[in-house]
Amino acid sequence: MYNRRYLDDYLARQTSQAKRKNHAISLLMIDIDYFKQFNDEYGHLVADDQLKLTASTLKESLHRPTDITARYGGEEFICVLPDTGAEGAKQVAERILRHIRALEIPHKLSPHKYLTVSVGTASIEAKQNYNTDLTALADRNLYKAKNTGRNKAI
Repeated sequence: MYNRRYLDDYLARQTSQAKRKNHAISLLMIDIDYFKQFNDEYGHLVADDQLKLTASTLKESLHRPTDITARYGGEEFICVLPDTGAEGAKQVAERILRHIRALEIPHKLSPHKYLTVSVGTASIEAKQNYNTDLTALADRNLYKAKNTGRNKAI
């Protein structure tokens, strides 16, 4: 699992490369739903194990060697998807949701009854404005997902 410093550097390099080659780039911001309640209910050791399982599930959900997952902070993760437009980002986000749901980790304090994630997506299509702040856009979309029921991608 990559850390925040590596993520920032990798995203900057991939955005520059996308601009140079006129390719798309996408970013997914993933947050574990109701994680504070999960941590409070099940304890830090169980919560830490679930963070690790979530991280490995995210990594396994990415199929290309240039796609990476990094810990963003707390229970948030980011996936950088070079050469991927909005439609591809949506497909990866949906795959992540399916894989996390398939784990069926009990979470009795969640309305979904299992541990779930919310995903905010952001994309720059080929030849668009490469100065777009993908992280800020993905964060806004993540909060839309969280504010409209969680356990979904926007």
